[in-house]
Amino acid sequence: MVCRCVGEEPRSSPSPEPAPIAAPRIIVAVGAAGEATYGESFQAWAEQWRATAEEAGASFAAVGMATEKPHGESSNDLERLRELIAAEQDTAADAPPLWIILIGHGTYAEQIAKFNLVGPDLSASMLGDWLQSLRRPLVLINTASASGPFMQTLAAENRIVVTATRSGAEQNFARFGKFLAAAIGDFAADLDHDDAVSILEAYLMASAQTERFYKSEGRLATEHALLDDNGDGVGTPPEFFLGTRVIKRSQDGQPVDGAVARYVVLASGAEFSLTETERQQRDRLEQQLEAVRDRKQTLSEEAYYEQLDAIFGELASIYDVAAESTKPAEAAEDGKPKESKELEKPQEPDLKVENAEAAAERTAAE
Repeated sequence: MVCRCVGEEPRSSPSPEPAPIAAPRIIVAVGAAGEATYGESFQAWAEQWRATAEEAGASFAAVGMATEKPHGESSNDLERLRELIAAEQDTAADAPPLWIILIGHGTYAEQIAKFNLVGPDLSASMLGDWLQSLRRPLVLINTASASGPFMQTLAAENRIVVTATRSGAEQNFARFGKFLAAAIGDFAADLDHDDAVSILEAYLMASAQTERFYKSEGRLATEHALLDDNGDGVGTPPEFFLGTRVIKRSQDGQPVDGAVARYVVLASGAEFSLTETERQQRDRLEQQLEAVRDRKQTLSEEAYYEQLDAIFGELASIYDVAAESTKPAEAAEDGKPKESKELEKPQEPDLKVENAEAAAERTAAE
């Protein structure tokens, strides 16, 4: 977050401060542990989500966390979770995303996928009914085993769905949740160097670490995470990406996910130094950048690099303006201005990385 100093009110009427970007709402559900060692892991992962939410200024609520008091008068975790989700139904459609994170074990039997809670379990279809009238954007993350069918049931427009497994058949203990809980607040996952960790970046980092775990243990991987943000319920595996850029196309022509998830963030450095308008401009320019890269084969070399340079220039201008806004004038008690100083100035995105990439492409072309 950016700390701001307030000086003496200027004589001329100042322009109103742009409204800050509203923080999301986080709901974490910790399921039945089965064994004590699993319970300790699930609680630790949930605490990481809490810490990241607090750092981001997001509101946080939980079911099944040892450190959280039960919400409402309900006698079981299933009903408590339903009440928390029901409280979000009347939120405006343009509100920041609601994040629902399921941490625990899952089962799949007789074509029914369930998330195991203390007490009655939560099925994918039941959760779908609860979310049917939700208007605000949704990020749903099921880190349990056998979680894949939750994607097919719950994927829809204006939703991002992440599952630890690609099907209900992957029923062994899933470790993806451990790595995702760490990645969402770890700026080492910031693959595009924009000082923010998107859900896409956290998904890619956690998937890579999950794969690394199985390889280091010499074991066959029993979980394969998927991400869906286009609503088709198919999901896209991490190997379709290089960084945050799509490098593969599906054989059946289905659209590849990631275009929305790459802009939805929880942990952010520079994000809160941007106004809502600046953030929208930034996102639009980054989408244009990807579109130009996709058209590379249809453009002349000169046109391709001219378009890249123009977009890089506009991106740099947005961050320059944002950086200037973090230099508030500080006034002394006698009304004389003091020398301004920067406080926790957000880092600008590493546009040198993008320019180096463009230079590399130019060299290869030559």
